[in-house]
Amino acid sequence: MLLAHAPLAYGIRQDLRRLRTNATQVAFNYERRHPGRAYFPFNPLVAVLADGRLTHFDAALFDREVAGFPTSPEQFAAGLPSGCVLLAYPYGHEPHAALIRALIEDQPNFDEPGLKGWNVYRVKPAITQPTSGSRP
Repeated sequence: MLLAHAPLAYGIRQDLRRLRTNATQVAFNYERRHPGRAYFPFNPLVAVLADGRLTHFDAALFDREVAGFPTSPEQFAAGLPSGCVLLAYPYGHEPHAALIRALIEDQPNFDEPGLKGWNVYRVKPAITQPTSGSRP
C-alpha cells in the first residue's frame, strides 16, 4: 500500500520545486513589476489577481469566433490592458484567436527580461486603445 502512494509524494515534491517557475506565477511576478505593460492572453487570471482587471482569454475569443459570434474590435480593445505594449505566451503556446494574431502580425518574437523562454511580441498600439463609447 505504501508503494502505491510513493509516486504521489514524488509528484508533490516536483510541483513544489516548480512553484516559482510555473507560467502563471512568472506572469504574475512580471505584472506586479510592470503593471499593464504586457497582455497575457493565456493567463488572464494574472491581471485579475494583480490589479483586479479582467482581460480577454485567448481560448474564449477563439470559441466565440468558431461559434460565429466574434468579438468586435471595440470590445477587444476594451478588454485589453490600457497602454500594453507587449503580448506574452508561455513557451509552447501560440495565439489562436484571429484578433490576437492580428495584434502581433508581422512582429518578431523577442526576449523580454522577466519572461525568459516566453513567446513575447510587440503589439500594434492602434488596436490596443478603446474607441470612445466602448466600455472598459
